[in-house]
Amino acid sequence: MLPETTSYTLQEKSLNTGMKLLTPKPWDTTLSELGEFTECAVGDCYDENSYDAFGSSPHRKETVLGGLPEETLSETPISQERAYRLLHRELQQDTSPKFNLATFASTSMETAATKLIAENLPKNFVDPRAYPATRKLEQRCLRILANLYHRPETDGGHVSGVSTIGSSEAIMLAVLAMKTKWLERQGAGACAKQEQPNLIVSSVNQVCWPKAAKYFGVQLRCVPCSNERFVLDPVRAVDMVDDQTIGICCILGTTYTGEYENVQAVNEILLQRKLRVPIHVDAASGGFVAPFMAPELKWDFQLEQTNLLV
Repeated sequence: MLPETTSYTLQEKSLNTGMKLLTPKPWDTTLSELGEFTECAVGDCYDENSYDAFGSSPHRKETVLGGLPEETLSETPISQERAYRLLHRELQQDTSPKFNLATFASTSMETAATKLIAENLPKNFVDPRAYPATRKLEQRCLRILANLYHRPETDGGHVSGVSTIGSSEAIMLAVLAMKTKWLERQGAGACAKQEQPNLIVSSVNQVCWPKAAKYFGVQLRCVPCSNERFVLDPVRAVDMVDDQTIGICCILGTTYTGEYENVQAVNEILLQRKLRVPIHVDAASGGFVAPFMAPELKWDFQLEQTNLLV
């Protein structure tokens, strides 16, 4: 047990060993008043080199008592290395991304990619005038994807698209784009009628679709799955279409099973019924898999009604 009236500082015991040990220091404040005591594990003992990497002296004494503030800013400053250690420990409580196979998050990344991202973190990507090279790189990526997804040549090769933080932001922009295009098709009377637009998607949609529909005033019509069918039913989906439908979403790799929904079947039924309803393909999971593993599959801009891809 630790004495109730003892604080602890991280001090160097010997320059020869380079080890920092917990040594008692009398104080007026009890441990219970200062908060939970954080032990110094073996991995937290720093030698001279590790301190130099932080740009600080190896002789500095670091208080390891207590933790980071929870509600308000701390009245006393702490060094960057101590802040790093505390945050590092706290974040280690998360599950390792290498074992995360249940979300759209990448589970690993090459060292070169991590280094490149770190080098460009200070840039404000939304300002192409200040960072023209970044903007050009984005346009190159868009053209590469447009060719990969069989986009027909129009407008002198111009590609309409943008990079996003992730598929959730992309879905937001997709719903906004579909609603804007629907308003243009409906003409000036659309707003006067005060009719709510709707979007058709399977019941296994990604969690962001209901959020996007709510944010932009769109009714989400979900095609229910069954015990025998875990993806969108093309016929039932098209049966839900009316004059207020802004689009049908097909998922190329559902969240639960990874199964591809039949985009081509939806496209053919829409053409048969002469319905001008765009198809949006949510390809966050399969967009970089299908072109290489199933090149014969038609789901992208090869289909007449496919209008948007995420």
